[in-house]
Amino acid sequence: MSAADIEAVLGMRVEMHVPMGHPGEGSRGAAGAALDSPGMLARHYAPGTPARLFGLEDWPRVLREDGGSRAVVVARSDLHAPAPHIVLAMPETAEAYAAVLYARLREADAMGAERMLIERLPAGVGGADAALWEAITDRLQRATAE
Repeated sequence: MSAADIEAVLGMRVEMHVPMGHPGEGSRGAAGAALDSPGMLARHYAPGTPARLFGLEDWPRVLREDGGSRAVVVARSDLHAPAPHIVLAMPETAEAYAAVLYARLREADAMGAERMLIERLPAGVGGADAALWEAITDRLQRATAE
């Protein structure tokens, strides 16, 4: 919907405002072309805390590589993380997972940890919810993009 469309509905002039220095300023892609949506950026809805995805099979290695820093772990699996780490459990169903994803990322970000570890969804998650799981995977990749 364009500003002109909104103006037609409201019957008044509408001005777009993007704060100076805002990370999404201009919503430009790599070539500088305007994007249809900020959600098309490679990095979108990213937490302020450095975040990375990990596979369940990598969990022991991820813990060994810890280096003693406190991490918030966002996981769908029943993972054990020794103190000082904190685990935030994610729902098992796609619909419930999608419903709480950004709230959990904001919650994890607010905990003040040095890093955030987010469990990657296992390959083959799908069934009737395959498209939703694919969308969730896309959001997780964008939230953890460099």
